[in-house]
Amino acid sequence: MAGAKYPRQYNNVQSFALPGVSLLPVLLDNKNVVDRKEPLFWERAGNRAVRWGQWKLVSHWPSYAWELYDLSIDKAESENVARNNHEVVSRLSTAYFNGQKTTVL
Repeated sequence: MAGAKYPRQYNNVQSFALPGVSLLPVLLDNKNVVDRKEPLFWERAGNRAVRWGQWKLVSHWPSYAWELYDLSIDKAESENVARNNHEVVSRLSTAYFNGQKTTVL
């Protein structure tokens, strides 16, 4: 928003481009969603998750069992639909374990 440029070098050290997608269309152009071309991955304190489109795959430490939520109809994440969507669980969990480098859907 400020128009600042990310430095290509800082203190004679080459920097790498920051990953991510701009939120400006959502903030300024009345878009409802961020247009992501790749899944979003995160892990914190043993809990992990993958978000891609309508799907959110999560697991909680210590069980690490995957739970799947269809956020297009369940924003509160109250109904685990993993049992009925094995292919989605497989694709998202495989992407997670493959270093989060590939688009899966």
